[in-house]
Amino acid sequence: IEDAPIPLAIVATDIRTGEKVVFREGELAVAVMASSCVPAIYRPVEVDGRLLVDGFLVENVPLSPLVQAGLQVRVAVNLGAEQDYRELEDLFDVIINAMEIAIDANTMNALRLAQVIVGPRLARFSRRDPAHVPDMYQEGRRAAREVLPQLLALLQPPPSGFWKSLWKKLIGEGEARRVQNRVR
Repeated sequence: IEDAPIPLAIVATDIRTGEKVVFREGELAVAVMASSCVPAIYRPVEVDGRLLVDGFLVENVPLSPLVQAGLQVRVAVNLGAEQDYRELEDLFDVIINAMEIAIDANTMNALRLAQVIVGPRLARFSRRDPAHVPDMYQEGRRAAREVLPQLLALLQPPPSGFWKSLWKKLIGEGEARRVQNRVR
């Protein structure tokens, strides 16, 4: 993780204690497995004697590591931008809505730390159906393109070297020239 070309922090949850665990160094694959380990679907990942699962439980929009690192431009993806709650037909629906409301409140609180929010409209897709993954991916790209001008307005092009070349790769050579001309 510490060798990543862009500073990286990955959040997981210690399922025994409820503590947030932030990976800033170590094996990338282990951190990703732990941070995406959905409880009751996948077995927790053991790291240094701790049983780790999805960081979603403690921070579903993990922006606090970016704030702690002093990063000024923070981008968040709001996967629940179009939340619809279930019609209440039984106790199960009440429980599901209660969990969704808690998650949404946590999300809205975390999003206050972001300067740019990508909000893909995913309500029309079933997240449990793998056939929807390509369409969800395209919707994510569409939503990201929508906020690109807002993001570019916050970014100053790096003066030179590795970061400038990475910046050009991320946004494209033509867009990099346009932004540099606007900033001058």
